[in-house]
Amino acid sequence: MTDTELWFTRATLRRDAPDLAPLVGRLLPEDGEEGEKLNAAHQLLWTLMPQAMQQAGKPGRADGGEKAAFLWREAEQLNSWYLLGPMPRDDSPFFTVEPKPYGLALQAGNRLSFDLVANATVNRLVDPEKGRDGRKRCDVVMDALKAQERATGTTGDRAARRQSVAAEALAGWLAEQGGRNGFALNGFDLVSYRTVEIDRPRVGRGRASPAKKGPLMGVGRMRGLITVTDPAAFAAKVATGFGRAKAFGCGLMLLRQVE
Repeated sequence: MTDTELWFTRATLRRDAPDLAPLVGRLLPEDGEEGEKLNAAHQLLWTLMPQAMQQAGKPGRADGGEKAAFLWREAEQLNSWYLLGPMPRDDSPFFTVEPKPYGLALQAGNRLSFDLVANATVNRLVDPEKGRDGRKRCDVVMDALKAQERATGTTGDRAARRQSVAAEALAGWLAEQGGRNGFALNGFDLVSYRTVEIDRPRVGRGRASPAKKGPLMGVGRMRGLITVTDPAAFAAKVATGFGRAKAFGCGLMLLRQVE
């Protein structure tokens, strides 16, 4: 997608719509796991995509790699989401949509405030004997925690150290992103960091299998200030999103001009 093809949309769920009201409890269960809720929201938002795109299927990999048909994240208002992608369908029985063309009219030196929810990872060699096949995507916060433990011999509850480590690790990751994608990081604040289980519970033959935790992904919400150094490179990165797990509501950077 190019800038001219992008639309920024606010989609609000019509919970009382006749087609949706009987199903909303199953589609978006209030007591479900967070990963399950994110997956359900993604499935619903897919119904807003153009019919040809829906028929073509979802691009990219199931692990949330670089390709994504659209970017999305939860909005502040309950039952609302932001999307960045193709112009949405206007005949949805599920959503009220408010789309507008998206274009970044940027110049080098522009200062912007940002709000980003991202799954930040780093590529690490975890099994040298396997060569390139021995590399693995690791959450930057967990990677930093393990590095701290190796360097200091620190042991014990990681949860007590995670937030302070997360702020430094995610700030470093975003600064590296800027160096490759046309912006400089001037200010950073970690709003939150959490881990989300992305697999649903498995069911065996005729009965539930023993409880097993699925893979965890780290999700950081970051705010701060950036300066644009390469407008074209930055606009291209915003359009494709930051980090991974884009199917789970990560990668969309919200921007605002700073006077």
